[in-house]
Amino acid sequence: MYKLDKQKTEANLQNVSCNSVMTKTLEITFRNHWTSIKEGFLILAFIPIGLVIGHLSGKLTKDDYPDALIILGLFYLLFFLPAIYFHISYYLNNRGLKITLGAKTFCLTKDGQTKEYSYSDIRTTQPTSIDNAENDI
Repeated sequence: MYKLDKQKTEANLQNVSCNSVMTKTLEITFRNHWTSIKEGFLILAFIPIGLVIGHLSGKLTKDDYPDALIILGLFYLLFFLPAIYFHISYYLNNRGLKITLGAKTFCLTKDGQTKEYSYSDIRTTQPTSIDNAENDI
């Protein structure tokens, strides 16, 4: 786990520049989320394909379709509804966040406010006693 060193970052916030040579800019947009979540919707398209294959192979009859749709629909919701929830909540909390990565610093920009951090401000933290207690169970 990584944490920012608060004392160093507070000193750096007074001189925010973000004008150095930047290598990459990342932005949280709806398009980014759609790109990653569309695979879940693609898998949803396999449900009718599976029903057709089951019917053609003789494994499913017309009476089995309601049960098969319910089972496959519940399976889909079980695995993809949590992912959709996390995508929506992450997007709502972080929309408009722009991360600019430089050689020695990175900048976080949201709602017109920019904060610059040095990579040296990030330090590795040790697992807490709670993390160790979970490993003991």
